[in-house]
Amino acid sequence: RAHGRERRMALVISLLAAAVFTASVGYGLWFRTEKIESYTALADGETHTAQGYISDVLYEKPYGSAYYVELMSVDGLPAGGKVSLSIPFAGELVPYDEISFTGVFTENEAEYDSYSKSRGVVICAESEEFQVTGVHKRDLSDLTDRIVGWISDRFNADIGGEEAGFATALLTGNRENLNGQTRLAYNRLGISHILAVSGLHLSVIVGGADFLLRKLTFPKRKKNLLLIAITFFFALICGFTASVMRAAVMLSIYYAADLFGERSDTLTSLCLAVALILFVRPFSVYDAGLWLSFLSTLGIVTVGPFLDGLFPQRRKSR
Repeated sequence: RAHGRERRMALVISLLAAAVFTASVGYGLWFRTEKIESYTALADGETHTAQGYISDVLYEKPYGSAYYVELMSVDGLPAGGKVSLSIPFAGELVPYDEISFTGVFTENEAEYDSYSKSRGVVICAESEEFQVTGVHKRDLSDLTDRIVGWISDRFNADIGGEEAGFATALLTGNRENLNGQTRLAYNRLGISHILAVSGLHLSVIVGGADFLLRKLTFPKRKKNLLLIAITFFFALICGFTASVMRAAVMLSIYYAADLFGERSDTLTSLCLAVALILFVRPFSVYDAGLWLSFLSTLGIVTVGPFLDGLFPQRRKSR
Protein backbone atom coordinates (compact mmCIF):
# COMPACT_ATOMS: atom_id res chain seq x y z
CA ARG A 1 0.00 0.00 0.00
CA ALA A 2 2.82 2.41 0.88
CA HIS A 3 4.53 1.56 -2.40
CA GLY A 4 1.34 2.36 -4.33
CA ARG A 5 0.98 5.68 -2.51
CA GLU A 6 4.54 6.60 -3.47
CA ARG A 7 3.86 5.74 -7.12
CA ARG A 8 0.71 7.90 -7.14
CA MET A 9 2.62 10.76 -5.55
CA ALA A 10 5.40 10.42 -8.13
CA LEU A 11 2.79 10.42 -10.91
CA VAL A 12 1.10 13.57 -9.56
CA ILE A 13 4.45 15.35 -9.26
CA SER A 14 5.38 14.30 -12.81
CA LEU A 15 2.07 15.58 -14.18
CA LEU A 16 2.47 18.89 -12.32
CA ALA A 17 6.03 19.26 -13.62
CA ALA A 18 4.84 18.53 -17.18
CA ALA A 19 2.01 21.05 -16.82
CA VAL A 20 4.37 23.73 -15.50
CA PHE A 21 6.85 23.05 -18.30
CA THR A 22 4.12 23.20 -20.97
CA ALA A 23 2.71 26.42 -19.50
CA SER A 24 6.21 27.94 -19.39
CA VAL A 25 6.90 27.10 -23.02
CA GLY A 26 3.50 28.43 -24.08
CA TYR A 27 3.99 31.64 -22.11
CA GLY A 28 7.45 32.07 -23.58
CA LEU A 29 6.15 31.67 -27.13
CA TRP A 30 3.31 34.13 -26.45
CA PHE A 31 5.75 36.65 -25.00
CA ARG A 32 8.08 36.27 -27.96
CA THR A 33 5.25 36.76 -30.45
CA GLU A 34 3.17 39.45 -28.73
CA LYS A 35 5.82 41.48 -26.92
CA ILE A 36 8.90 41.16 -29.13
CA GLU A 37 8.11 40.26 -32.72
CA SER A 38 4.93 42.35 -32.94
CA TYR A 39 6.91 45.47 -32.00
CA THR A 40 10.12 44.76 -33.90
CA ALA A 41 7.87 44.47 -36.97
CA LEU A 42 7.21 48.20 -36.55
CA ALA A 43 10.94 48.91 -36.99
CA ASP A 44 10.51 49.00 -40.76
CA GLY A 45 11.94 52.46 -41.41
CA GLU A 46 8.47 53.79 -42.19
CA THR A 47 6.66 56.66 -40.49
CA HIS A 48 4.12 55.73 -37.82
CA THR A 49 1.74 57.75 -35.69
CA ALA A 50 1.68 56.81 -32.02
CA GLN A 51 0.13 57.89 -28.75
CA GLY A 52 1.54 57.22 -25.30
CA TYR A 53 2.78 58.78 -22.09
CA ILE A 54 6.23 59.61 -20.73
CA SER A 55 7.39 56.98 -18.25
CA ASP A 56 10.95 58.23 -17.77
CA VAL A 57 13.15 61.15 -18.83
CA LEU A 58 16.54 59.86 -20.01
CA TYR A 59 18.10 63.25 -20.72
CA GLU A 60 17.00 66.68 -21.84
CA LYS A 61 19.42 69.11 -23.52
CA PRO A 62 18.98 72.09 -25.86
CA TYR A 63 20.35 70.00 -28.72
CA GLY A 64 18.22 66.92 -28.08
CA SER A 65 16.15 64.89 -25.63
CA ALA A 66 15.31 61.25 -25.03
CA TYR A 67 12.41 59.68 -23.19
CA TYR A 68 10.86 56.31 -22.47
CA VAL A 69 7.31 56.34 -23.78
CA GLU A 70 4.70 53.78 -22.74
CA LEU A 71 2.69 53.24 -25.91
CA MET A 72 -1.10 53.29 -25.88
CA SER A 73 -1.69 53.01 -29.63
CA VAL A 74 0.24 52.85 -32.90
CA ASP A 75 -1.41 53.73 -36.21
CA GLY A 76 -4.78 53.69 -34.46
CA LEU A 77 -4.33 50.16 -33.07
CA PRO A 78 -4.01 49.45 -29.31
CA ALA A 79 -0.43 48.93 -28.13
CA GLY A 80 1.14 48.22 -24.75
CA GLY A 81 4.88 48.23 -25.29
CA LYS A 82 7.52 50.81 -24.52
CA VAL A 83 9.65 52.82 -26.94
CA SER A 84 12.72 55.03 -26.57
CA LEU A 85 11.81 58.36 -28.19
CA SER A 86 14.48 60.82 -29.36
CA ILE A 87 13.78 64.38 -30.48
CA PRO A 88 16.33 66.97 -31.75
CA PHE A 89 15.51 69.68 -29.19
CA ALA A 90 14.56 70.16 -25.53
CA GLY A 91 11.09 68.66 -25.26
CA GLU A 92 10.44 69.91 -21.71
CA LEU A 93 8.35 66.83 -21.01
CA VAL A 94 7.79 65.28 -17.59
CA PRO A 95 6.64 61.79 -16.55
CA TYR A 96 2.97 61.04 -17.19
CA ASP A 97 2.61 63.64 -19.95
CA GLU A 98 0.45 62.05 -22.65
CA ILE A 99 1.78 62.81 -26.12
CA SER A 100 1.02 62.13 -29.76
CA PHE A 101 3.92 61.93 -32.17
CA THR A 102 4.79 60.88 -35.70
CA GLY A 103 8.16 59.31 -36.27
CA VAL A 104 10.29 56.54 -37.68
CA PHE A 105 10.70 53.36 -35.63
CA THR A 106 14.02 51.49 -35.60
CA GLU A 107 15.52 48.56 -33.72
CA ASN A 108 17.60 49.10 -30.58
CA GLU A 109 21.32 49.60 -30.98
CA ALA A 110 22.93 46.16 -30.81
CA GLU A 111 25.30 47.26 -28.03
CA TYR A 112 22.43 48.27 -25.74
CA ASP A 113 19.73 45.90 -26.95
CA SER A 114 19.68 43.60 -23.90
CA TYR A 115 19.75 46.51 -21.47
CA SER A 116 16.94 48.27 -23.33
CA LYS A 117 14.81 45.14 -23.44
CA SER A 118 15.37 44.58 -19.70
CA ARG A 119 13.65 47.96 -19.25
CA GLY A 120 10.82 46.84 -21.53
CA VAL A 121 12.04 48.89 -24.49
CA VAL A 122 11.92 46.80 -27.67
CA ILE A 123 12.29 49.53 -30.32
CA CYS A 124 13.38 53.15 -30.70
CA ALA A 125 11.68 56.08 -32.39
CA GLU A 126 12.86 59.41 -33.79
CA SER A 127 10.48 62.31 -34.16
CA GLU A 128 10.79 65.99 -34.95
CA GLU A 129 7.41 67.01 -33.57
CA PHE A 130 4.96 65.97 -30.91
CA GLN A 131 1.86 67.25 -29.17
CA VAL A 132 1.01 67.01 -25.47
CA THR A 133 -2.56 65.72 -25.26
CA GLY A 134 -3.08 65.39 -21.51
CA VAL A 135 -1.83 63.88 -18.27
CA HIS A 136 -1.89 60.13 -17.70
CA LYS A 137 -3.16 58.57 -14.47
CA ARG A 138 -0.27 58.05 -12.05
CA ASP A 139 0.74 54.55 -10.99
CA LEU A 140 2.90 52.88 -8.34
CA SER A 141 6.13 54.23 -9.81
CA ASP A 142 4.97 57.74 -8.89
CA LEU A 143 4.76 56.67 -5.24
CA THR A 144 8.31 55.31 -5.53
CA ASP A 145 9.54 58.64 -6.90
CA ARG A 146 7.84 60.54 -4.09
CA ILE A 147 9.36 58.35 -1.37
CA VAL A 148 12.84 58.49 -2.91
CA GLY A 149 12.48 62.27 -3.26
CA TRP A 150 11.59 62.58 0.42
CA ILE A 151 14.56 60.41 1.45
CA SER A 152 16.87 62.47 -0.76
CA ASP A 153 15.58 65.71 0.78
CA ARG A 154 16.18 64.36 4.29
CA PHE A 155 19.76 63.38 3.43
CA ASN A 156 20.40 66.76 1.83
CA ALA A 157 19.06 68.53 4.90
CA ASP A 158 20.89 66.40 7.48
CA ILE A 159 24.10 65.51 5.61
CA GLY A 160 24.37 67.76 2.58
CA GLY A 161 26.92 67.86 -0.21
CA GLU A 162 28.14 64.92 -2.25
CA GLU A 163 27.77 62.63 0.77
CA ALA A 164 23.98 63.04 0.62
CA GLY A 165 24.02 61.82 -2.98
CA PHE A 166 26.08 58.78 -2.00
CA ALA A 167 23.72 57.98 0.88
CA THR A 168 20.69 58.19 -1.40
CA ALA A 169 22.36 55.98 -4.04
CA LEU A 170 23.42 53.34 -1.50
CA LEU A 171 19.97 53.16 0.10
CA THR A 172 17.67 53.48 -2.90
CA GLY A 173 19.87 52.92 -5.97
CA ASN A 174 18.91 56.39 -7.28
CA ARG A 175 22.03 58.16 -8.60
CA GLU A 176 20.45 61.37 -9.83
CA ASN A 177 22.04 63.41 -7.02
CA LEU A 178 25.55 62.25 -7.98
CA ASN A 179 27.31 64.55 -10.41
CA GLY A 180 28.33 63.26 -13.83
CA GLN A 181 32.06 63.24 -13.05
CA THR A 182 31.57 61.01 -10.02
CA ARG A 183 29.44 58.52 -11.93
CA LEU A 184 31.93 58.52 -14.82
CA ALA A 185 34.79 57.86 -12.39
CA TYR A 186 32.97 54.87 -10.89
CA ASN A 187 32.25 53.50 -14.37
CA ARG A 188 35.86 53.86 -15.49
CA LEU A 189 37.13 52.13 -12.35
CA GLY A 190 34.66 49.30 -12.87
CA ILE A 191 33.13 49.71 -9.41
CA SER A 192 29.77 51.22 -10.33
CA HIS A 193 28.15 48.09 -8.86
CA ILE A 194 28.95 49.52 -5.41
CA LEU A 195 26.21 52.11 -6.00
CA ALA A 196 23.71 49.50 -7.20
CA VAL A 197 21.25 48.22 -4.61
CA SER A 198 21.14 44.43 -4.58
CA GLY A 199 19.59 41.61 -2.60
CA LEU A 200 22.51 41.80 -0.17
CA HIS A 201 21.43 45.29 0.91
CA LEU A 202 17.93 44.00 1.55
CA SER A 203 19.20 40.98 3.51
CA VAL A 204 21.32 43.21 5.76
CA ILE A 205 18.46 45.65 6.43
CA VAL A 206 15.85 42.95 7.09
CA GLY A 207 18.33 40.92 9.14
CA GLY A 208 19.06 43.98 11.29
CA ALA A 209 15.34 44.63 11.73
CA ASP A 210 14.82 40.98 12.67
CA PHE A 211 17.58 41.19 15.32
CA LEU A 212 16.12 44.40 16.76
CA LEU A 213 12.57 43.04 16.92
CA ARG A 214 13.80 39.89 18.66
CA LYS A 215 15.56 42.01 21.25
CA LEU A 216 12.34 43.97 21.76
CA THR A 217 10.55 40.62 22.31
CA PHE A 218 7.98 41.21 19.57
CA PRO A 219 5.44 38.39 19.22
CA LYS A 220 6.48 36.02 16.45
CA ARG A 221 3.39 36.63 14.31
CA LYS A 222 3.66 40.43 14.43
CA LYS A 223 7.42 40.31 13.91
CA ASN A 224 7.21 38.19 10.78
CA LEU A 225 4.37 40.23 9.27
CA LEU A 226 6.27 43.46 9.97
CA LEU A 227 9.44 42.04 8.40
CA ILE A 228 7.53 41.04 5.27
CA ALA A 229 6.12 44.57 5.08
CA ILE A 230 9.62 46.06 5.52
CA THR A 231 10.91 43.76 2.78
CA PHE A 232 8.43 44.95 0.17
CA PHE A 233 8.67 48.58 1.28
CA PHE A 234 12.41 48.49 0.61
CA ALA A 235 11.75 46.82 -2.76
CA LEU A 236 9.27 49.63 -3.50
CA ILE A 237 11.76 52.45 -2.88
CA CYS A 238 14.29 50.60 -5.05
CA GLY A 239 11.82 50.54 -7.93
CA PHE A 240 11.23 46.77 -7.73
CA THR A 241 14.51 45.96 -9.46
CA ALA A 242 14.90 42.30 -10.39
CA SER A 243 17.76 41.45 -8.00
CA VAL A 244 16.02 43.13 -5.05
CA MET A 245 12.73 41.40 -5.87
CA ARG A 246 14.52 38.05 -5.96
CA ALA A 247 15.69 38.59 -2.38
CA ALA A 248 12.33 40.08 -1.34
CA VAL A 249 10.34 37.06 -2.49
CA MET A 250 12.79 34.61 -0.88
CA LEU A 251 12.76 36.47 2.44
CA SER A 252 8.97 36.72 2.37
CA ILE A 253 8.67 32.97 1.78
CA TYR A 254 11.10 32.34 4.66
CA TYR A 255 9.15 34.47 7.14
CA ALA A 256 5.77 33.23 5.89
CA ALA A 257 6.87 29.61 6.34
CA ASP A 258 8.16 30.42 9.84
CA LEU A 259 4.83 32.08 10.59
CA PHE A 260 3.04 28.76 9.96
CA GLY A 261 5.63 26.69 11.77
CA GLU A 262 7.20 25.32 8.59
CA ARG A 263 10.71 25.44 7.16
CA SER A 264 11.34 26.97 3.74
CA ASP A 265 13.57 25.25 1.22
CA THR A 266 16.12 27.72 -0.12
CA LEU A 267 16.41 26.17 -3.57
CA THR A 268 12.63 26.01 -3.99
CA SER A 269 12.28 29.61 -2.80
CA LEU A 270 14.95 30.73 -5.25
CA CYS A 271 13.29 29.05 -8.24
CA LEU A 272 9.85 30.28 -7.20
CA ALA A 273 11.16 33.85 -6.82
CA VAL A 274 12.65 33.88 -10.32
CA ALA A 275 9.51 32.28 -11.80
CA LEU A 276 7.28 34.94 -10.18
CA ILE A 277 9.51 37.78 -11.36
CA LEU A 278 9.52 36.49 -14.94
CA PHE A 279 5.76 35.96 -14.88
CA VAL A 280 4.99 39.48 -13.61
CA ARG A 281 7.81 41.24 -15.48
CA PRO A 282 8.77 39.00 -18.42
CA PHE A 283 11.27 41.52 -19.80
CA SER A 284 13.42 40.73 -16.75
CA VAL A 285 14.64 37.74 -18.74
CA TYR A 286 17.04 40.22 -20.38
CA ASP A 287 18.19 41.63 -17.02
CA ALA A 288 21.79 40.60 -16.31
CA GLY A 289 21.36 41.67 -12.68
CA LEU A 290 18.62 39.10 -12.15
CA TRP A 291 20.69 36.23 -13.54
CA LEU A 292 23.82 37.26 -11.65
CA SER A 293 21.77 37.36 -8.46
CA PHE A 294 20.14 34.01 -9.26
CA LEU A 295 23.36 32.22 -10.20
CA SER A 296 25.34 33.56 -7.25
CA THR A 297 22.60 32.46 -4.85
CA LEU A 298 22.33 29.11 -6.62
CA GLY A 299 26.08 28.64 -6.20
CA ILE A 300 25.88 29.40 -2.49
CA VAL A 301 23.01 26.93 -2.04
CA THR A 302 24.43 24.07 -4.13
CA VAL A 303 28.21 24.44 -4.05
CA GLY A 304 28.46 26.05 -0.60
CA PRO A 305 27.76 22.88 1.43
CA PHE A 306 30.27 20.91 -0.68
CA LEU A 307 33.01 23.47 -0.12
CA ASP A 308 32.14 23.68 3.56
CA GLY A 309 32.65 19.92 3.79
CA LEU A 310 36.24 20.33 2.60
CA PHE A 311 37.14 22.12 5.83
CA PRO A 312 35.93 19.85 8.65
CA GLN A 313 38.35 21.24 11.25
CA ARG A 314 37.13 24.78 10.69
CA ARG A 315 33.56 23.56 11.05
CA LYS A 316 34.41 21.84 14.34
CA SER A 317 36.11 24.94 15.72
CA ARG A 318 32.84 26.80 15.37
